[in-house]
Amino acid sequence: MLKRSKKFYNWWHQNVAKRWAIYGSPARPSQDECNIIRGFIVSKHKNHPRILVLGATPEYRDLAHACKAEVTCIDISLEMIMSMPELMKHKKLVSQEIWIKANWLDMPLSSGYYDFVIGDLVVTNIPLESQTNFLAEIRRILKPNGYFITREYYPPQKRTIDLIVDETFKRGLSTKSINLLTWDLLAMAYNRQNKTATSTRMNNVLHQALMSAKTKQRKAQINRLALIVDRHYPPGKKWWILGKDEEKLLVKYFKIISIKYGHDHPRVAECPIYILKKQK
Repeated sequence: MLKRSKKFYNWWHQNVAKRWAIYGSPARPSQDECNIIRGFIVSKHKNHPRILVLGATPEYRDLAHACKAEVTCIDISLEMIMSMPELMKHKKLVSQEIWIKANWLDMPLSSGYYDFVIGDLVVTNIPLESQTNFLAEIRRILKPNGYFITREYYPPQKRTIDLIVDETFKRGLSTKSINLLTWDLLAMAYNRQNKTATSTRMNNVLHQALMSAKTKQRKAQINRLALIVDRHYPPGKKWWILGKDEEKLLVKYFKIISIKYGHDHPRVAECPIYILKKQK
C-alpha cells in the first residue's frame, strides 16, 4: 500500500470514528440484523465463544458481549477501536476486550483459534485483487467448525437523482432520512464495470444535479444536501463491490449455511447477512 493511501486510510478512520454517531441503518447494522447474528451464535455455541470482530462496530461488540464471549477487535486504526465504546451498551465490558492494530490481510493471530469471525460490510473495504487473500486469512484463523458471519451489500438498480431528492425532502431532513440518502447515492456512484464506488462520485452526483437544476428551489435543495453528504462521506473513500457475484468468491473458502435479512429498515433487501461455515 502506498504511503499516500495509508495516510488517507488513517485519516478516514480517525474521522469516521467521530462521525459514527450520526450514521444509522443501513450504513450501520440494525437491531434486527444484530439479533439474527446473535441468535445464530447462541444456537451454535452457548459457552463463552471466541469471537473476532473485524473493525470496531459497536453493535457487533455489544452482541458479542451479550453472548458472554471472549471478544477481540482488529483494525488498522486503533483510534477507531478506542472511540467506539461511547456508543456501546456494554461499556463496562470494554476493558475485557482484546484490541489488535493490524491489517486484515495479515492478521497476527493463531490459526484455528476463533469460533466466530463477524464483520459489517468488510469485503467491500478490500481491493478486488486482495479479497481472495482476505477470505483465506479468515478461514485460517477459524476453528475447524468455525463460522464467518458478514453483512454485505447488493447494489440495487440506480434511481433518478430527482426521485432521490424528492423522497429525501418528503421524509424530512432527519438522521434516518440522510442515511437513506447517502445509501441511495452509493448506488448511484457504483460502477458496474469495474465494481467500484467512491465517496467522490457520491458527491459528484449531487454536484452534477446542481449544475443541471432548472429552478432556484431545486438548486437550493440540492446544494443543501451536497453540504450534508460532504460532511458524512468526504471525497476520497473507495469501495470494491461484487454484489451477488461475491458468492462465487465466498464458496471457495466457506459453505453458505444461510442468507438472512433484517426487517427493520427500508433497505434490508440490499444488506444480506451471510452465515458461512469454514470449508475443510
